[in-house]
Amino acid sequence: MSGLNKGIILTLDAILAIVVITLLFLYIFSTLYQINYSTTRDLQLTKIGQDMLTSLEKNGTLQFEVANNRTLELRRILDSLPANICSAIEIYNSQSQITLIAEKAGCNCTTDYSITIRSFILAGSETVDEYFAMGKVCYR
Repeated sequence: MSGLNKGIILTLDAILAIVVITLLFLYIFSTLYQINYSTTRDLQLTKIGQDMLTSLEKNGTLQFEVANNRTLELRRILDSLPANICSAIEIYNSQSQITLIAEKAGCNCTTDYSITIRSFILAGSETVDEYFAMGKVCYR
């Protein structure tokens, strides 16, 4: 075999090795990227749900809506969330009976959603009632 033939074989071998290494690198990178992206998305949904319920409880909106048996303000706040975020809030009394339901218009979280639960009290003139707000958040 001449030196020219050996050179061609070595060149083809090097090119094949570079292609295989590149494909392996791309496969590993895409797999790692998907895992991190999925985890980040789930964490973001959880944080959005926690922040939403915390702020609604702290500013008295949950208590006001339950006391007045309405969902107008809850729906207004849910509708003001970013367009790619869907959300719903369900409020239960201490006997786990549903009291109020509010959903963002045009949304329905059926899969891949995050649930956050927050308790709050409604103090009346003679009683103190406990309620639970469940927030469901998902991406469109």
